[in-house]
Amino acid sequence: MNDESARKHVFAAAATLPCDKNDLAEALADRMLRDASPEVVERTREEMKNAGWDIDRPKIGEKFLGWIRSHF
Repeated sequence: MNDESARKHVFAAAATLPCDKNDLAEALADRMLRDASPEVVERTREEMKNAGWDIDRPKIGEKFLGWIRSHF
């Protein structure tokens, strides 16, 4: 991001965005699984999918974009 003003808005939005432990876990799951065995990754992805989580597209991203759209 090259626009300093826009950067400040993004960080302000991120600081006030409601985020619970489930949002954080979903957003970080892929990163946490990087060093796991393929069997663990497959099983965990399936369990998360059954729980309504999508590791490849965390809901927090949509929450953040919605917040940005509603405030700017």
